[in-house]
Amino acid sequence: MAARNLACDLINDQFGELVQKVCDCLVQRGSLLLSEIARFTGIDVAPLGDCLKQLIQHNCVQAFRASVEQEHDGLGAGGRPAPKPNTFYMLILDNVLHRMRFPKFMTLVRDDIGSEAQGLLGALLQHGRLTLDQLLKRAAECAQPGDVEVEMSVKKAFVELVEAHFIERCPLPEPTLPLAEEEQPNKRARMTAQTRERRVLDAAAQSDALRFRLPASLQLQSEDLVTLDDSLITGHKRKEMDTTLLDDKDVIWRVNYEEFIRRLRHQACVRLVSSKCDLGCGTVLACILDRSRKAERSVRQRLSSPLEMEAIVEAVRKTEEGRCMPLERIRCALLQMTADGFVVDRAGEASEQYAINMRKILDVARQAEMEGIVLQRFGRKCCRIFRLLSTKGRLDHKQISDKSLVPSKEAWELLSKLVKEHFIELEEDDPKPISWRVNLEIVAWNVLNQMHNAAWSLGRRLSQELEQQEQEQDQAGASVPLDEASSRRRNIAKVLEASATRLDDAIMLFHDF
Repeated sequence: MAARNLACDLINDQFGELVQKVCDCLVQRGSLLLSEIARFTGIDVAPLGDCLKQLIQHNCVQAFRASVEQEHDGLGAGGRPAPKPNTFYMLILDNVLHRMRFPKFMTLVRDDIGSEAQGLLGALLQHGRLTLDQLLKRAAECAQPGDVEVEMSVKKAFVELVEAHFIERCPLPEPTLPLAEEEQPNKRARMTAQTRERRVLDAAAQSDALRFRLPASLQLQSEDLVTLDDSLITGHKRKEMDTTLLDDKDVIWRVNYEEFIRRLRHQACVRLVSSKCDLGCGTVLACILDRSRKAERSVRQRLSSPLEMEAIVEAVRKTEEGRCMPLERIRCALLQMTADGFVVDRAGEASEQYAINMRKILDVARQAEMEGIVLQRFGRKCCRIFRLLSTKGRLDHKQISDKSLVPSKEAWELLSKLVKEHFIELEEDDPKPISWRVNLEIVAWNVLNQMHNAAWSLGRRLSQELEQQEQEQDQAGASVPLDEASSRRRNIAKVLEASATRLDDAIMLFHDF
């Protein structure tokens, strides 16, 4: 519920109350027909269509056509023609929440590719979906007339964005999704929202070869064949290429959120290993993840693709930090991370291979985050008890008191407090004595819900501060210097923005990674 409130507030801030009303309807009720959305929201069909187009343009809603599978060549019961598929509209909640991370996405592209690519990404984040011609026109408007170098640099940045998988071709606009029996209109409530969303997105997704295929005009540039002689292209090949070039003009591009989440996930792994082990281990880990990134099939993949020792050494020595790192230092870093469970040794008879256990690294990070929350809210003794139950499993009162070095009476009070706040569970199994345990999945879910609530509250407070700043500036005028109250409000806004950024890092750790 907290994530839904946060998503609706984000839509309201960026697109207005009418679009937010549509978002709230889809969040609460799931996939709906246009007529159903109009009935539930009370919005006329014409403005409702504009709202849905805006949400689709910004990758927040996916349309899909769904029908019950028919058996005999499209004939329904009694030989009647089968009904045509209906168009449903589904909100993609994760894509709405990703809008909080746009500054992170911009920084990542700037550091990885450059400012030219950052400008292209900014245009796609601002407008949702654009063709290559639209991106080139936007760049030309900001440059001097007839500046050919600007167009070439923009095309080069575009190629780099596609090859890095930061942007992709848009998915199918309305994929057809045959409804299973449990999803038919009178039984749709039985299907979980996550399952339905996954099925729709899988149906709309194109193959990787098509998603990241460059336009034909830029494939030549990518292969350093910009000056290819036209005389070498003749007959059927020229006709095929002209058709491809014509089709590529209509291709619409968008930001690939999955790749950004993957990169941020890798960065989180590197940060934790660098702090738990040392900077050398972090450098080796970062190189392995960078080299094996494109082989990952899922954002939440448990293990990276295994790399041989020679490939790891080569990757490490190409970086600034690992240029002078000796072989023994690299090997020691791998052994240290293997001992901690962060690296899986896949050594075989023929070669020495290593893979990164990303799930283990992130589990350690989540555990540390939960312990930090318990420490901040309840103190050191409660944190000690929570850590004990997390590692040892189910324990009774006497075992907890003895192992945590907390007096029996005080331990009972602290356990009651943790049970009340849903950080631990109480189990009563006759004839066994009362015992306690930690259900990490439930604790993680509760922590994530609290984080979403905190982000929602921070967003509202930040909006109020920024609105008051604008009102004060309009009343005072540009020539009047800021007074002490206005300066204080501006500092508060900066603190709130920094707090929201740190909180979002924790939300991604529990939800996206």
